[in-house]
Amino acid sequence: MEHLSYKEISHILGVPVTTVQMRLYRVHKKLRKLLKITEKGGIDHDMCEI
Repeated sequence: MEHLSYKEISHILGVPVTTVQMRLYRVHKKLRKLLKITEKGGIDHDMCEI
């Protein structure tokens, strides 16, 4: 779903635009955390669910 607007994604998924925004925010936050852990050479077992 690269290069799609929030509105287009929400239409495809059948969810409100705010849901798309929140889901993307949460996944970006998890990814940032995972990348920081990886840079430090450690593993956060809570992140294994990703």
